[in-house]
Parts: sequence; C-alpha cells; structure tokens
Amino acid sequence: MGIDPFNEWNASYEILPGKEKIIIELKKIAKEVNHIYLATDLDREGEAIAWHLRKVIGGNNTNFSRVVFNEITHNAIIKAFKFTKKLNINYVNAQQTRRFMDRIIGYMISPLLCKKISRGLSAGRVQSVAVKLVVERERKIKSFVSEEYYKLYAYLKNSKNLPLTLQVTHKKEKIFKPKNKNKIKLAIDILKKIDFFVINSFEKITFSKPSAPFTTATLQQAANVRLNYNIKKTMLLAQQLYEAGYITYMRTDSTHLSQDAINMAREYILKVFGKSYLSKKERKYTNKNNLQEAHEAIRPSYINIISEKKIKNLKLDAQNLYNLIFNQFIACQMMSAKYNFINITVKADNFKLHTSGRTLLFDGWIKIMPLLGQHYNDKILPILKIGEKLKLIKLIPNQCFTKPPVRYCEASLVKELEKKGIGRPSTYVSIITTIKNRGYVHTIDNRFYAKKIGEIVTDRLEESFNELISYDFTAKMENNLDLIAINQQYWKNVLNIFFKKFLQKLEIAKKDPKDGGMQLNKSVITDIDCSICKKKMMICTTSTGVFLGCSSYTMNIKEKCKNTINLIPKLEILNIIKNFNLKKDILLPQQYCHNCNTIMDCYIIYGQHNIFYICGKNPLCNGYKIKKSNLNHIITTKCKKCSYNMYLKQGCFGNYMLCINDTCKNTIKILSKSDIATL
Repeated sequence: MGIDPFNEWNASYEILPGKEKIIIELKKIAKEVNHIYLATDLDREGEAIAWHLRKVIGGNNTNFSRVVFNEITHNAIIKAFKFTKKLNINYVNAQQTRRFMDRIIGYMISPLLCKKISRGLSAGRVQSVAVKLVVERERKIKSFVSEEYYKLYAYLKNSKNLPLTLQVTHKKEKIFKPKNKNKIKLAIDILKKIDFFVINSFEKITFSKPSAPFTTATLQQAANVRLNYNIKKTMLLAQQLYEAGYITYMRTDSTHLSQDAINMAREYILKVFGKSYLSKKERKYTNKNNLQEAHEAIRPSYINIISEKKIKNLKLDAQNLYNLIFNQFIACQMMSAKYNFINITVKADNFKLHTSGRTLLFDGWIKIMPLLGQHYNDKILPILKIGEKLKLIKLIPNQCFTKPPVRYCEASLVKELEKKGIGRPSTYVSIITTIKNRGYVHTIDNRFYAKKIGEIVTDRLEESFNELISYDFTAKMENNLDLIAINQQYWKNVLNIFFKKFLQKLEIAKKDPKDGGMQLNKSVITDIDCSICKKKMMICTTSTGVFLGCSSYTMNIKEKCKNTINLIPKLEILNIIKNFNLKKDILLPQQYCHNCNTIMDCYIIYGQHNIFYICGKNPLCNGYKIKKSNLNHIITTKCKKCSYNMYLKQGCFGNYMLCINDTCKNTIKILSKSDIATL
C-alpha cells in the first residue's frame, strides 16, 4: 500500500519508473538558482504536488515560495509573484488523508472481492457509491410495472369564438386520473350534458433569472447535455483552454466572480447588447459551504476574446466549449427573461379543468444563452371573465402509461454525486472511467446500465461494509477533509477512527459465509449438457459478463473442460432487432423466479437463440428457465451483395452479421449503439 496504518501512518513515497530523469534535471537546476517558486494548481492536490516537489528537490525550505493563481493572465501572474505564500501543510494533510483512506479501502477490500466473487474486481470509497447509484436505478427500472391511465382534454370556445383547450384535472376535489376506459367514458357522458363556467382567470408578469457562472460540475453537465461531450473530453478541452490562457482555473466548486470580472462582463453587455439587456444591479453569486477552494467560477480570462470569432490554435470542439463558458459568464449579468403568464380554471359540475401558458415578452439573458434557457412554448390564451360560460366543441381522451425512472447519463450522474456531496470536481472523470473499465456498468446512447457483476459487488459491499458505501459516509468524509484543510481536525485522528471501524468489518467479511462472512459468488449448475464432455453447464458471473461454463472446469487438469457458451443480454438483442419493428413484450416477456418470485434477468443462449432466464438474486438463488424461441429466424437481415440471409455472430471484437453464402461471407459490423452498419 505504501502506507503503514499500524505505525503512525508512515508513508513510503517512491519516484515513478521513468520519471527519474525529470527529478535529476530539477535537482540540477535547483542548485543553480537562489530561490524556487512552486506554482502548481491551487487546490488540495496541487498543494500536495508542490509539497512533494519540495521534498524531492531537497535543500533549505526557506528557499521555496508558493505562488497561486486561478487564471493564466499577465496581471494574475504578476500579482501572484508579488504576494507569495508558504506551503499550506493543512491542505497537504487533507489530501493525504483522502489518499490514505482510498488506499486502505482499495488495497484491503479489492483482494477480498477477487477471492470471494471474481478476479479483476476492485472497490473504492467513491467509485463503489457511484456504482450503487446506477444499480439502485437499474433495479427500480426492472421492477417497474407500467400502469395505464387516461387524460381527458376539452376543446372549448368562448363568447368571441376563440378556441381553448383545457385538461380535466379534478373530480370532487380529487385528482382526475381514471385507469380504465369505462371510467373515462362515464366522465365524457356526464361532461357532454353540463355547462362550463370560468371560475378563475388571471395573468401576471413572471421573470426567469440566469444561472450562475459555471463550476466544474455544472460545466460537465452543460457540455454533456448541450454539446454531447463526455466529462473526460470536457475536462481535457477545459485544461487546454486554461493552459492557453483563455479561461480561469477549471476545477472549482465556486460560483464567485471577482469585481474585475463582473465589471468586464457588464461593460461588454452595455457595448454589444445595450442598456436594456444589462441587469440593473450587479449579480453576485454566493458560494456553497466549501472550505477547500476559494477561487472564482470558470470564466473567460479576457473578455476581448470574442466567443463568436475563431480562436487561434484551437480545434472546433475547444471553441464550442469556450463559447459555452463565455456565454454563460455574460448571461449571468444580463436582465432576466420576461414572460406574460396566464392561468385559467374552468368548472363543470364536480369537474375542474385547467390550462396555463406563457409568452415571452423580453428575451433578456436568453438572447445569448438560448441552449440553457428554460424551455418554453408560446401558448396564446384569451383573457376570460370570471363566470363566463364556454361552449363545448369536443372531448378527447388520451391513453397514457406510467414510465419508469430515467437512466443516468453522465450529466445526471455527476449532478447526483454533487447533490449528495460525493467526490470532488477533479474526481468525477476518474470515477466514471473506473466503473466502466471494471465492468460494473456500461453505456448505450449515453445512458448507464448496471451489469450483473456490478449488482453482485454492490450487494456484497452493502452486506459487509454498509456504512462504507452509504451516501452519508462519503459526504461526511468530504466535510472532514475540509475541516482538516483549515486545521480544525487532526488528520491522523480522522484516519485512526475510520481504520478502527474498518478493520472490524473487514475481519468479519473474511470469515466463512456460515459465520457471517461475505457471501461467495457460487456458480449455479443447470440441466444443459456440455457439448464436449457431456457434463452439466453452470451459470458463471465475472467482470466480463454472464456466461455458461462447463462444471468440470474446477476438476483436476486431466478432466478439466474449458468449454463455454456466451449469453447475450436481452438489452443487446432488443437494440439489434429494433430495426425490424418487433414488439418487445411479445418477443422477450418479463418472468418471475419460481423459487423467490424475483424478476428474472433475460439472456439469449448464443448459437441456440433460446431465451434463458436467470433469477435476479443469482447466485444466492439457483432459479432459471429456458424457453424455446424463433429468434434464429428473427435476428437476420438480407445481404446486400448476394441477397442471402445474414445471421448474428459473435467474435473477439463483438457482435456482427455474417452472410451464410459460403462464396460471399460478407460481414456487417454491429455498431456500439447496436445499430446495423451500412455497407
């Protein structure tokens, strides 16, 4: 681990292989100068890097000074060198606390997961919580049962013959949401015979304020939603913009703007858009209760680099991100958008009908930031008098179905992590990258799907280390790190308290499952015969996926059989055959385990194309079902070269379509989104 938690947390730091030459050069240069300035990033990690540099270069500590700046501009750098600082050891201790804790969790739990569940697994203080979020959402979606309901709309006209559409919202002061056709027909029959009267009608002016300038998390979310950039790409481009001097420091929790920045934005608005678009008062955004960093929000370094013009030496993607940052910065000092809001309520006996709409009167900040403006639809409504009678034209019922929770995308996952106080802006990229690389989750169309191994690991950690992967623990730990950074807590005390509880949980988890230890990831034996040795196949779950493996694999070398059969998840099949307009519920209906009544996971047995259902509680439950299917004839397409059928195949690089004509053997790659590629 490089640390000794049993001996005052002594750490052993070593130079990374291949970096020795850089260290030798730094030491050589250091001997030739009188003073050394450490100008690493201004967060805790940057402070720790500066501390390590001082340690590795060596010499008298008085020969070192710390300079910090959050923008690479002439004025900021000159100012930083005028007001030099000493290294903040409290920041260093906070960073070490986080790193030591992550090492303890990673190096001591990961081997346990590899031993009890599968090779190649790992745990982490933040990554395991991120996986838990995705798994919980996955299970809510799986267990969701869609329900039918109806909305009823009335098309009316007033005395001036102006059309009006309202929704029937209440019946006898209760929400009107009938769940079958009979109830909706009964309501229609009643409404056709009664009169409609206006009981409430008013209009008012409403305003929409601009959002605060970007923090790291909100920039990642905006770039993901508006530019379709993943957060890794966003941070890479932001780093390039910062190093080129175009934007201020890109890792920040702060929405604060300096007075110079506010003045810069307001002068630009006055010059380009005019006085009517400039907010009457300066908009100042308060920071969250954040003790780690005290720098500005992400903004342009110079306002004279106009966003609409091309920036030299930067590619289009970087320019688009700069435009987003530039526009958000300017928008935050512009006037609010102005709307005319109209609300109408109509009564018909025991029924209430309602509609509302708003029209944009003045665009304000939306003029420069339309992408992030609130969604609005111009809905022109007539002004009605209270007591006015309306004429019914027709009633139209609308059949609806309740929808499951939406899957996380990168933007919404980062937002949820930020909301729960989990992780820091600088860690979101590594969190998402890690949980993908470990095989716990995967993405389709920028949406996260939990893999079976991710569910198993989450369950085992929940059973053995429930406090560790609770949302409160991770958030409280971030608060402790902040307190260490301002010297209100001693870092080793925080580590000692954590480690004492952790060791107790770890020792219990190591025990046999019968004695309360972590459950094993046992393979479930099936009735399927191995095509090679005729022994029974078993359901195996590893970091690479779920598959059927021969049960003799665990025997001695002479009798060992390595035969496996791939299982294709239902999701992949549905995405591949969506081009054929098949009904998913008929093709792959949901099943419940006959042992525990849990929803079963659905797979296709590769080569046979039979449907294979596995209990969602596998491996703790051994329930499974096999159903014959005609998928072999469904998952086909015509070859454009010879008109023969093409069938689904699996290779080392994924799924593909293969022509059955031996003289053709044409192939079509299945793209990452599971669409069939064109020839």
